[in-house]
Amino acid sequence: MRVPLAVTSSAGFYLGTTVFGNSESRCLTAVSKEIATGVAASGAAAMDVCDSASNAQVWELVRTRDGEPAADTDKDGLTDVEEQALGTDFLNPDTDQDGIFDAEDSTQLSDPKADTDGDGISDADDSDDDNDGVDDTDDAFPLDATESEDTDNDGKGNNADDDDDNDGVLDADDSFGLAPANVDTDGDGVIDSKDALPLISLAGLVDTDGDGLPDACDAACVARGLRADTLDSRGPVISLTTPLQIDAIGPLTRLSPTAATATDATDDSVRLVATPRGPYISGRHVITWIASDSDGNVTTREQVLEIKPWSCCSQTNGLQKVQS
Repeated sequence: MRVPLAVTSSAGFYLGTTVFGNSESRCLTAVSKEIATGVAASGAAAMDVCDSASNAQVWELVRTRDGEPAADTDKDGLTDVEEQALGTDFLNPDTDQDGIFDAEDSTQLSDPKADTDGDGISDADDSDDDNDGVDDTDDAFPLDATESEDTDNDGKGNNADDDDDNDGVLDADDSFGLAPANVDTDGDGVIDSKDALPLISLAGLVDTDGDGLPDACDAACVARGLRADTLDSRGPVISLTTPLQIDAIGPLTRLSPTAATATDATDDSVRLVATPRGPYISGRHVITWIASDSDGNVTTREQVLEIKPWSCCSQTNGLQKVQS
């Protein structure tokens, strides 16, 4: 692709966009003045300034006689001025030595040997450098055949990334695929991964269990596409003290019914059991309390139980210890 050049059409001279040093700039100024005033190209004034070899080269690059074609020293189809602007060699018709003349070469300065996928087409002219079936323009990793996408823009391709959407949930456990699990599309405070209706907002309606369905839904609510929550999805709440320290009442001690309690937000009946169930010998125990409601919701919580050694005939826990 050729780069447009600045042209002084008044006298038919072509001026490149190259930035020269001080002496070259003085030469350009002199040449430009001759162009503007119509003085012959071989005028002494300009030649006095353009007296070095490099300046003489500048002279040849920036001026042509009015009505004559621009100079193309290497006969590659690009004028010397155009080559100066492109950065190609005006003395070499094939600057990058790839077998294509500069005028026809879309990447005159690229490495002719670079061919990532070894298909015989240089990367500069190949639309799919790594031959992975994804065009370079759409490929996040155009030189890596094992990767083409980077959904979360973390610099790691999706194939190597174990959390493609960077939502904190590993891909293997992410039921929402490339949609981040913490997105709240309808903006009602319930993230999509927990929202029964992720596209319809609660708009301030009470949702005790946080599932995106209101506890109650009147006609206006129904008209918006919502429905009342008929299923409690929130587990019971277990209250306990840990560690719990008690005195033994004998070789084996049973827990008081108040050692742990459980309540449910919808006042469902709650069943609370401990495992292991006991009774327990003196010492330290770790108990897991399991609470379940009538909707099948289950909550667990651990409690450390420390039972002080039993001794004969002391009054503790309201019970008389009797030596066996």
